[in-house]
Formats: sequence, structure tokens, C-alpha cells
Amino acid sequence: MAGLNPLVFLDMAVGRRAVGRLKFELFHDMLPITSENFRCLCTGETGLGYWLRPRWYRDTRMSRIIPGVMCQGGDFNFGYGAMGESIYGQRFRDEKFCYKHSKRGVLSMANAGIRHSNNSQFFITFVVACLFAAILDFFRAWHSPVGGAVNFPSMAEPTPFFEGTEKRIEIDFRGEADLRNADPKCWEEVVQLSATQILNCKKTDGFTSFLLSESSLIVYPGKAIIKTCGRTVPLNAVAKILEVAKGQGLELEWMCYSRKNFLAPEEQPHEHQSMETEVDLCKRVFGSVGDAYILGPLTGEHWLFYDALYLPANYLERGDFTIDVMMYDLPKTVQEVFHTTEPEGSRSGAEAMTRNSGLQDVADFLKAEVDDYCFEGCGYSCNMHTGLSYAMVHVTPQDNCSYASFETNFGSTLNHLPSGELQETLNTLLGKVIDAFSPGRLTLTLLLDVGAIPFLGSAPFAAADARYKRRSYTSTKLGQSGAADSGATDYVATIANFDKK
Repeated sequence: MAGLNPLVFLDMAVGRRAVGRLKFELFHDMLPITSENFRCLCTGETGLGYWLRPRWYRDTRMSRIIPGVMCQGGDFNFGYGAMGESIYGQRFRDEKFCYKHSKRGVLSMANAGIRHSNNSQFFITFVVACLFAAILDFFRAWHSPVGGAVNFPSMAEPTPFFEGTEKRIEIDFRGEADLRNADPKCWEEVVQLSATQILNCKKTDGFTSFLLSESSLIVYPGKAIIKTCGRTVPLNAVAKILEVAKGQGLELEWMCYSRKNFLAPEEQPHEHQSMETEVDLCKRVFGSVGDAYILGPLTGEHWLFYDALYLPANYLERGDFTIDVMMYDLPKTVQEVFHTTEPEGSRSGAEAMTRNSGLQDVADFLKAEVDDYCFEGCGYSCNMHTGLSYAMVHVTPQDNCSYASFETNFGSTLNHLPSGELQETLNTLLGKVIDAFSPGRLTLTLLLDVGAIPFLGSAPFAAADARYKRRSYTSTKLGQSGAADSGATDYVATIANFDKK
């Protein structure tokens, strides 16, 4: 150990239960820039950062744990691992790689997968690894301090929790301009403000889809849909989306924020931990226009829905609708399909998940092109493109929080009525999706213009009724004033919860 190398520590907790202290020697003699960044983030001495939050590791969660491999943390801005910030700015340059990943229990910077993209995020390895520091001691909260090497075999490597339930924002605009003509960097900023990242982008004649590290962004000429899971904050991006639309000459017509109840609301950013703070945030973001609704039992599976109408429209002449299936308690056999030893982003890994899960059969039924992605260790996302319609699938296969979602507007029409009967097609489609995942329970939501009602019939709920027991059903009619009793029904929001028979 070099005599002048700084020593720092991190106190660790699981939930709110203290479990011990990690003590590090930082290799300042060899990597001074990286070491000083980590030291200052441990003390919090550099004050507020770009997002007006303390540049400090205090109360920062481990955003990712890969059992037997590593744990990652250091995103003090959002806590989810999508963003970080150094004491030198958003990023800083790499230093010389003078240390090898030669042993277990060492500290390394995490970057964005490209050179010179270091920030505040770091990882601690459970296998051979190293970059700029080493753990000297691990003091267990319930034992006397143990000096020397870390006894990593005795350190629990729990299955990480991930909130699969998504937050969803849909914004409709009016005008002849096209959102897709905006500078692509605008959409990068929208995604970054939501605390996620773009993995891939596909353009079709009808829309542009972005596959994100946490779900999806869909951009039509006059509509934007952003759907994000985990600890993301898509409401932070609304102002930027409105700015992009205004720059293209479009007027705001309608906006909606929705999400189903979280599995672990206490793990969400502060503004999403309670319904009161979330609704207050919606009011600020939506300009004090609109109202909040709770569909479904407040003590059970429910849907928070905030709806704001800015320009009236003739919804009798439109057939726009969105179906969302949220599936929980996936069987072990289904979970295993979405685990992989392939590298993150591997084409063969993603294609195997699509094929072996039955989702390729869903895509074939839709005659859709698939843009799919496998994550490191486990997890899957895909966007499907079929004509003017999309479908998106997101899977969190960890046993303690298994979840899958399927959303589509297949068969819907933005500016006119559908051309034919959709009931049989949609029930068949939803049946294929439900059979692919065989969840222990599921929630189905439907948001549709009143003009589409005659074309859907029993769809999509009949597909779930044939396989599961319906536990609850709630539907709300919304009018031009945004109120159900306004005398005019323009669109309908419905939620149904199902358990296995």
C-alpha cells in the first residue's frame, strides 16, 4: 500500500438494516483523477451537481446485482443506474489501465460502454476483476471487525429486485407537421431526461420506434408514447417533448400519464413513492389541466390515470385504442427462457429468447418485424412493427419480481374508424401472448376512442376470461370536459384483473 493513498469507506444496508462497512484503499499514486473522483463522492464535499442533487454516495442504492459476478452502484441522481456524474462534469477521461482484473473483491469504474465515459458509477466484483482500488476490510454489523482480505463467500449476493411495472405517457398533437422530422438529438435528450438510454432505433413508413434500456419510445407524426420501467422518471421529459412539437409547428391536443400500482413503491424516486406526490407532479407537468382517476380497487391491483384534454376532437370518427397486458408470477420455465450467458445486446441471445418464448409466433401472427434485445444475465425487450401499428414487450424474469408486459395498438386507426371487425383477431392475439407467458395473475387495461367500441366487441377481455378467473373490472367514461358526467363520452379507460382458475 502506498503511504499517501487515501482510505475511504461505504456503510452498507439491505433495506434499512445495516449489514456492514466496506473500506477501500484508492490507488491515488497510479490513478489520481479516478481516485479523487471517488474520494470526493464518498465525502460529498463538492456540493450540488448538474441535476441540483448532492454529488454524494450517501443513501445511493446498488442499482444492479449479478449473482456471482458483481454489484453496481453510484447513480446518486436517479438511483437506477441509467445516469451518473463525476466531480469534473458529466464524464471524465480514462486513465492508464495499469491494474488487471486479477482477483475478487476490487473496485472498478463503470462507464457507458465507450471510451472516456466515466462518471460516478462503480462496480465491485465477485469474481476476478480490478481497476483502481481494493477493498481492505468488510466490517460486519453483527461481528467484531475482521481485518485483511474480504471474506466474500460469506457475503450474501441476493437476487436483485427490479420494478417491471411501467410508467406511460402518451401525448397527441394536432397539425400537418411531423414529429419525426425533429433533430434526433432531441429524442436522445427526452430519453436521458427520463433516466434511461436508447439501445436501438427503427424507422417505418408510419412511425419511429426506440428500444430503450428501460422499455420503449414510439414517435408518430402527431403522437409520442414513452413507456419506462424501473426507477425512471418520464414525466421529467414532458416539457422537452412539448418543446420538440412546438418547434415542428404542432399544437398540443391531449396528454395522459398512467401506471399500474408498483410492486415496491418505496424503491421509486421520491415523486413516485406516493399517489399524492405523483398527482401533484402531474398537475405541475400538465399545466394544472386535467384530472386524476383511480381505476380498480385502491387496496388491490389498480391503475392511476391522469388525463388532460387541451383541444376538443370528434372521437366518434376516430378508432384509436391501446391494449396493455401486465403479467406477474411467471413460471420457472418461462423465467429460464429470458436468462442468458450471451453478452448483453447479443443478436443470438435476443433471437433465442424471441423464438423460445413463443413471441416469434406472436410476431408472425402480426406479420411484424421484430427489434429485440437481451440484457446481461437476464431480461428482454422488443418492439414489433406492423404497418401503422406497434407492439412492445418487456420482461423482468427474476423470480422475486417476475413480470412481463405486452402493449399494442394493432388494428387501431388514428384519424378514422377501423376498416373491419377486430374482435376475433385481437382475442386470438392476446391469447397467444398470455399462453406464451402463462402468468400466475395478470392485469389488462384498455384505453380507446368511443368510435372504436363497436369494432372491438368482447376484445381483448374475452381472451383472458377464457383462461383465467376475472377478479375485478372497472371502466370510466371520459368526456370533452374530462369528466365522466359531462354528457359526452369521448374515450373510455378500463382495467380488469385476473387470477388463475
